[in-house]
Amino acid sequence: MARLIVTRPQPQADALAEQLRGLGHIPLLAPLSAYAPLVFTPPQQAFDAVLFTSAAAPRFGPGPDQIPGASVFAVGEATAQAARGAGFADVTSAQGDGQALADLVAARYPKPARFLHPRGAELGFDMAAALTAQGHEVAAPIVYQMVWERDLPEPVRAAITSGAANGVLLLSPRAAQHFLALSKSLPIGALTAYCMSPRIAQICADAQFGHVTVASRPEIASVLDLLVDG
Repeated sequence: MARLIVTRPQPQADALAEQLRGLGHIPLLAPLSAYAPLVFTPPQQAFDAVLFTSAAAPRFGPGPDQIPGASVFAVGEATAQAARGAGFADVTSAQGDGQALADLVAARYPKPARFLHPRGAELGFDMAAALTAQGHEVAAPIVYQMVWERDLPEPVRAAITSGAANGVLLLSPRAAQHFLALSKSLPIGALTAYCMSPRIAQICADAQFGHVTVASRPEIASVLDLLVDG
């Protein structure tokens, strides 16, 4: 049993906390950010496919009634499930990262295909650049932004300071950077950083974590596998 800091925004934080409890761990909730929807103009033209690179985009972007007939591709299974929950029926997961998704649709659609990529204000992977470089057209409306917390919750700070916290789950490069900024005055040497990707692990490599470990695939399930394997 480990006490693990959950950094995801809500409502994903509660869902991940429940998964951790199911594995016998104690979650310490510390959402580093919150979603803020943005007003956007629904697309008027037709698209060959819609591309989702975050689980938040289906919540805040155009719904299936606004883009009828378009197939939907998601970066991973969690994002695919979010798209299905938003009412999209034909959803394919790339089972990888943004580059894997770009490679999948570029191989499947003859150019020039037209893609819609609803996204957040912070650009983790430039899907539009990746696909336009291959001769496709991409519309990428910004449908939400992240509002970042100014401090860690006091119970989490206390758990880190006392050594009661055993690890932190870091699921995006931006979250890893922000956690390190908020914890710079805290003794994080007792923490294991459970990273979703090599890029996140690289950010953590020079920090003072006791251990840094990286998931075999950029999926929540693979991060949870690290806990089972450990």
